Amino acid sequence: MGAILDFLAAHAGVIGIIFFFTFFCLVTLWTFRPGAGAVYRKYAQLPLEEENKE
Repeated sequence: MGAILDFLAAHAGVIGIIFFFTFFCLVTLWTFRPGAGAVYRKYAQLPLEEENKE
């Protein structure tokens, strides 16, 4: 267990960069995935809809 912690401590910077770069890529792919445009257009129209729509 100590060897693993030593490895993580020695390479924490690189591991962090890889983690956040991967997270950034996944969020970017999720945002620009096919079919997402229709959802975003619907969300863009929410403030313009009537408030008392019952």
